[in-house]
Amino acid sequence: MTPGLALDGGTMPRPVAHLANLDLNLLVPLRELLRERSVTRAAERLGVTQPAASAALSRLRRHFGDELLVRDRGEYTMTALGAQLAEQVGPVCDAAERLFAATADFDPATSEREFTLVMADYAIVVMGEALSQVIARAAPRARLHVRQHEDDTARGTGPGAARAWSCRWPDRGIPAAP
Repeated sequence: MTPGLALDGGTMPRPVAHLANLDLNLLVPLRELLRERSVTRAAERLGVTQPAASAALSRLRRHFGDELLVRDRGEYTMTALGAQLAEQVGPVCDAAERLFAATADFDPATSEREFTLVMADYAIVVMGEALSQVIARAAPRARLHVRQHEDDTARGTGPGAARAWSCRWPDRGIPAAP
């Protein structure tokens, strides 16, 4: 059977995993196991015992139908699927941490939120620098993404077209439109 692709050896596709049926408690162990490539070091980072981290790896292997990490000359190496998951699990964990850190109160001085504005190029030129300075003073740890709205009929680029810039303070300032 090709790992992770089919349940019956190749003719029946693997069912789509529904979020409600997933054990999301395995996200952080997955990240640490793939990052450390060591059950013992991952356990230390997670603050659990080595057998608990090993059990998490076993559950992940069953879920994905893949070894994820295999022994090679005394070390673990990632399988192809393990490498693919390693690229994805960090941003997923970061997003989950931001999601659960959200509060009803908003304090711009301490906020690390990301904001996205879609503006016409003229508005960026006229207001961009002043807006960037105000946000930098009020919310020094925030990230501002400015997307230039483009007239898709004039440029033929399709609906919702936008060019994007990201600013991270203390960079301050929005690059001028090209």
